[in-house]
Amino acid sequence: MNQLSIAIYGNDDDVKSLDELKELAKKYNATFSDWKTTANENDTSMKKKDKASIEGRLPEGENVDRVAQDITEASVTELKTRLVNIKRQLTTVIDAIDSLKYGNTRIVDIKDFATFKSKTATKVSPENIPLKNGSLST
Repeated sequence: MNQLSIAIYGNDDDVKSLDELKELAKKYNATFSDWKTTANENDTSMKKKDKASIEGRLPEGENVDRVAQDITEASVTELKTRLVNIKRQLTTVIDAIDSLKYGNTRIVDIKDFATFKSKTATKVSPENIPLKNGSLST
C-alpha cells in the first residue's frame, strides 16, 4: 500500500505527486503548443532536425502529435482517480482480512497447526480434529 501512496502522493525525494504531474502536463501542453505553432510557421533545417530528433525517440508508428495528446491534465486526473479508488478498495479488503477471526484469534495470527488446534478446541472437542494427512485431505 505504501508504493500506491507514493504513486499517488509522491515522496520528497524522486517521485512527484500526481497533482504536481498534472501541473507539469499543463505546462507541457502550453509549451508544446507554442513550439508547434512556431515550428509550423518556419520551414528551416532546424525544424526538420528537431522533428527528426523527437520522432526518432518515439516508438515506431507514433508521432509527436499523438503522444502529446496523451499527456494532459485530464489523463493525470483520471489516473489519480483510478489509483485512489484502487487504494480504497484494497484497504477495505485488507481490513476485512485482518478482522477475520477463528476461535477469538485473528486468522493472520494462526501460524501453525498447534495454534489452529488450540483455537479450535474452544469450538470443537480436540478428539474430533483429524490428525492424519488422509483425514485432512477429505
